[in-house]
Amino acid sequence: MATPHLSKAAVSIIDMQDWTVVKTLETDCPCFFMRSHANSPYAWVDVFFGPNRDWVHVIDKASLEIVETRIPEPGKTAAHVAFDRCGKKLLLSIWEDDGAVIVYTGDTLEEL
Repeated sequence: MATPHLSKAAVSIIDMQDWTVVKTLETDCPCFFMRSHANSPYAWVDVFFGPNRDWVHVIDKASLEIVETRIPEPGKTAAHVAFDRCGKKLLLSIWEDDGAVIVYTGDTLEEL
């Protein structure tokens, strides 16, 4: 299990068997939304609070490392990833008045 911190720039990864913190990843700012799917090798976490609100970190669930930081729309808030029911595609919201929804593949991270 993993959870972002609202008050500091971090994501904690927790062992659900004994509830110990396995690892804490440093992020660029405090995060708010984090999503994954059983059929995707990645978890996505936005950098919602702070100057880099247009960034989204991609965490590899096998290595427990941030493997990529995306900037889908520079200067616009990128937040709230949602997967389709099969985990093959995900939707990333751009939270602006003239926002958008960007579709990615759940396994190769390709923008569709």
